[in-house]
Amino acid sequence: EGAFGYRHLIWMAAVVLFVFLLYGWAKRHPRGARRFVLVFSVLLFGTRLTHQVIRAILGVENPWTQAFPFHMCTVLTFLMPATILLDWKSIKAPVYVLGIMGGVITILNGDYFDSRFLNFAALEGMSAHMLLILMPVAEMGSGRFRLRFSESWKVIVGIFVLPSLI
Repeated sequence: EGAFGYRHLIWMAAVVLFVFLLYGWAKRHPRGARRFVLVFSVLLFGTRLTHQVIRAILGVENPWTQAFPFHMCTVLTFLMPATILLDWKSIKAPVYVLGIMGGVITILNGDYFDSRFLNFAALEGMSAHMLLILMPVAEMGSGRFRLRFSESWKVIVGIFVLPSLI
């Protein structure tokens, strides 16, 4: 079916719907939104780490180091939960904005729909990219994070620093 087939279009529409619903819910229930963000941070970090380690152990990638791809979104699936759990205020702006950007680009790209069968890796990737969008949205809705124009320079620095780390 490929990109822009009915499954991809449903996924894109679902993410947009989740963004609006989650933002409204987070405004009304900031403590619940905080729990949502904390729980899904742990789940995202743990699932991604477990999946990558299992791929390395099983030899799915050759060499095994390729099981840990240093792509922007992969790095952010580890960095965003760490930023949330450790409350690193100074890097929230670049991490959240780059996470949203990476999530949106991947969702629009539709990489996961080349096959009729969605395996664990595809479902894990889809959920990880959705969470890169939804967790910052919940933080914004609950009032725990606000992107200020005066902090936009951090996002620009992050755009240049993150690829150099990769």
